[in-house]
Amino acid sequence: MATTEDESISLTSEQQAVFDAAMKRHNIFLTGAAGCGKTVTIKKILAGFENRGIKYQVVAPTGLAAMPLSGKTLHSFFGWKPDSMQLPLEKLLELPSKSVRKAIKRTQVLIIEEVSMVENQHMERMNRVIQSVMEDSRPFGGKQVFLLGDFYQLPPVRPFQFCIMCGRFMSKPPAYRCQDCQAGNAHAIFYEGDKWAFKASVWKDLNLKNIRLKQLHRQKDPRFQDILNKIRNGQTLVEDEWQDLERVKNAPAGIGAVRLMSLRRQVDVLNQRELGAITSTAKTWEAIDSYQKLHGDWNGDWEAPWETDQPLENHSFAEKVSLKIGAKVVLLVNLDPKGKLVNGSQGEVIGFEEVHEVEPGPTESSPAIRPDGNKFKSNFEPVVRFANGRIKTIAPVRWGSRCGTNQRPYLASRIQIPLILAWALSIHKSQGMTLNYIEVSSKDLFEPGQLYVGLSRATSLEGLVLSGSSRKQLYTDPEVLSFYEKMEWESSTTTGVADPLCNPFIKCSD
Repeated sequence: MATTEDESISLTSEQQAVFDAAMKRHNIFLTGAAGCGKTVTIKKILAGFENRGIKYQVVAPTGLAAMPLSGKTLHSFFGWKPDSMQLPLEKLLELPSKSVRKAIKRTQVLIIEEVSMVENQHMERMNRVIQSVMEDSRPFGGKQVFLLGDFYQLPPVRPFQFCIMCGRFMSKPPAYRCQDCQAGNAHAIFYEGDKWAFKASVWKDLNLKNIRLKQLHRQKDPRFQDILNKIRNGQTLVEDEWQDLERVKNAPAGIGAVRLMSLRRQVDVLNQRELGAITSTAKTWEAIDSYQKLHGDWNGDWEAPWETDQPLENHSFAEKVSLKIGAKVVLLVNLDPKGKLVNGSQGEVIGFEEVHEVEPGPTESSPAIRPDGNKFKSNFEPVVRFANGRIKTIAPVRWGSRCGTNQRPYLASRIQIPLILAWALSIHKSQGMTLNYIEVSSKDLFEPGQLYVGLSRATSLEGLVLSGSSRKQLYTDPEVLSFYEKMEWESSTTTGVADPLCNPFIKCSD
């Protein structure tokens, strides 16, 4: 059953067109600039599938990307282990267990989130495994496929490590080559631009409806949008545009700008240093993880699947949260959308409220399925003053995801204070957030999409500072530029600030 929150989502006309196409069971590639409402649209679509009894599965290349839509990692859904990619294709097709095969067979719609991070050969592996399980040679075994993501953002990590045919290590760039496969084999040699999922042969076979959301909801300032789109499209910024980014702005007193950095270790060092500089005693909350068997066939030779799946390993909530008065934090859930307390809301801890025993409330990810018991016991809850002036005591919440198979489903839940230290965040961790006040460090950027992802978290130029003294632009891969320029997009109409890459009133093929 769809959740109340999802039922209440109001879509724009262009988002509604995507919903209608999905309900008509088209294969879809949905893309758009950061802040265009892709996640809002897909949540409404998932609610529509649930209301119609359509079985779907959300998968993503990382646990962080999978969690907001209660999805699974690709490895979890396909039953792959860290070394499974080193198997020859013929062995990989034999690998799925009985439970994995049942999960694949029951899935009518496969939604692949953050498809920009899915590598070419990985796309082909998924296709071939599903074809084998379904005994159906159509793309993805005839299932409806929904691809979601923006190729201007983060790319695949470590592409072409192992040959899809034989599983052996491939040579490094400039040419990824398998020395053990024959030279005439199409899977034997690749170049850097071949890493993208849209380069996989199955991409064309899916006969996708290509839809780009053009109305931008995060940024309203046309000047800021122009700058972001120039960075996204690989165009060089001029001097006054750099100055707009680098000009020092002042965040509200007591809030401060979140520093977005490329390397996670830099983030951890800065956050712990700033927390340690506060002389007061820290309050600490240990997460409560729980697993509950749901309906299904759990008889016979039983073993706990979560012991091997580790579904909470990459949970957005930390296992341990330590806070002090004065700590800079960011909220990780939508507590009060109408009151503008949402994922990414920035604030400062101003005190602690004494409590005794708290029954955590549900979040938007799983309000309908909640295990009993496991009450979160703590003597205190943090009181946070947010950037919009609201003061809120933050109680622990439960965030759960349905995991397992149709025969052995279970709910994996974590209860924790939904806050994270936020003097700094990694650019990767910030993806999907809307932040009002940020400082983006240009130091140590190593992927073309990182600068764009970091800057596009901001809602305005007045809430953004670019630091680090580097004006080096890591230009967008020409293959991505060509892909978007040559694509034939489904037409739609829109209002407001728009993505300027395409005329919104015509079917465009550049």
